[in-house]
Amino acid sequence: MQRGLQALAAPASGADRTVAPTGLTPARAAGDGRGELGGVWVQARSSRYQEDDDFPTGNAAYTFRGEQLALGVDGRRGDWLLGAAAGRGQGDFHYQNRDADGDLEAWFAGLYGRWQGDGGLYARGDLNYGRARVDHRRSAAAGVLAESDSDLHSLRVDLEAGIDLIQGDVVLRPYGRLAWTRLERDAFTETGAGALGLSVDDTTLGVGEAAVGVDGARYFQIGRRRLSLHGGLALERGFGDAHAEQDAAFVGAGGAFRVAGAERDRLQLAPHLGVGLAVNPALSLWAGYQGRLGGEHHSQGALLSGRLTW
Repeated sequence: MQRGLQALAAPASGADRTVAPTGLTPARAAGDGRGELGGVWVQARSSRYQEDDDFPTGNAAYTFRGEQLALGVDGRRGDWLLGAAAGRGQGDFHYQNRDADGDLEAWFAGLYGRWQGDGGLYARGDLNYGRARVDHRRSAAAGVLAESDSDLHSLRVDLEAGIDLIQGDVVLRPYGRLAWTRLERDAFTETGAGALGLSVDDTTLGVGEAAVGVDGARYFQIGRRRLSLHGGLALERGFGDAHAEQDAAFVGAGGAFRVAGAERDRLQLAPHLGVGLAVNPALSLWAGYQGRLGGEHHSQGALLSGRLTW
């Protein structure tokens, strides 16, 4: 039973990305499109994340699928690009071999900025807040379905600094990044399963990420369109509440117990690959892959995105 409860230890990382999206800023705030003056933009994203199970702790393998739609406005002032954005997201997740799944609806809002200095030096950051309603379902016994819902709140700050090394149509970008996310989930009690239902305490986690890496891009002009190929590799390490724990008890039975997830403070490799297409100055498309390999868990994700600016 305890192995089957590991899914309740902490919100899945795929859900975290929907509530506190790491891609809240448009691509130009990350360094693409240095000459843009800003404007109003809308961006749609579809993502899929998959994480392997972890035998020592019993972490369940899961798959998360989600969509986001964001609207923002930004502008340049000297060496700065400053902007604000808000949006909504939704997604669903399934725990393999655990007869458990769920879905969520979220909204988020944030501020972002980028400073561009001489010689390619840059610094950028964003701050965003998100809130989600999460519905869980699990099979407690043959023909018995336990259901619950809870609220998830998140606050995330992400800072990065590096240098753009430009040689013709090739750009190399060594960088360092530091991020911190605070997650709060309300307590909840399962219904529909009687004494087999769970009463789960509220959870607060503070999770950090530190990374150093190198990104590369190659640009091609195809008529009026601009094609870009991207790739990169980073070393990442988590800190803070990297070992998630959750207190729970069976309804009416007392005797609280604690479950724990895999440790997430191990050094990991984070590769990514992508391709972008600037159809015209206002419309751009993107497809990419992101991974985290090593430590006690592995995750992989695919992303499709489109942005319209005016």
